[in-house]
Amino acid sequence: PQEPATLDTDIDSGATENTILANVCERLMEVQPDLSVEPRLAKSAEWVDDSHVVFTLQPGATFHDGSPITADDVVWSMKRHSAEGADESDEYKNVASIEKTGADEVTVTMKQRDAIFIQAMAGNGGTIWNPRVIEAQGDKFGTPSSPDACSGPYTITEWKPGSSLTITKAKDYWDSSRKILTGKVVFTWADQSAVVNALSSGEV
Repeated sequence: PQEPATLDTDIDSGATENTILANVCERLMEVQPDLSVEPRLAKSAEWVDDSHVVFTLQPGATFHDGSPITADDVVWSMKRHSAEGADESDEYKNVASIEKTGADEVTVTMKQRDAIFIQAMAGNGGTIWNPRVIEAQGDKFGTPSSPDACSGPYTITEWKPGSSLTITKAKDYWDSSRKILTGKVVFTWADQSAVVNALSSGEV
């Protein structure tokens, strides 16, 4: 029904943005068809006691630019999500610290017990960004001129402001076990009455 305001979910992560980025970005955890949550960019997530959760990273996972996803990238992403004023900061309200504790390990220390923190990492608060892309783009990140900073099966290839946004099958997607059946998806938008008319007439 409308054009995305931004594709930086730390600024805004509404339904419009999520419809696109669900295909482009991956998270530490992932919601399954039965609504359970399983590891994704994390190989495992485990509470070692009431106040510490350890994420061990998936070996071989890479961003769209081919660089490996590291524990440093996870710490950077989680701290960005948890920053004051960030759209996903509410998921981190019980977090005391986020630290790299091994080559492929990140430990989150909680201020108090949090029964849904691991599950929340299947949402945008668990998205792992490529810091190098975001730092290079600066304030342009998330705008039509910026590349994405993600690792998913699709990458953003064109955003025509006011018209359409195209995602395309990512080259050398790291997870060969997942078949990508559609080469390209084009998103268009219009006001609600135009959407209803297009659906009613069979145009879309």
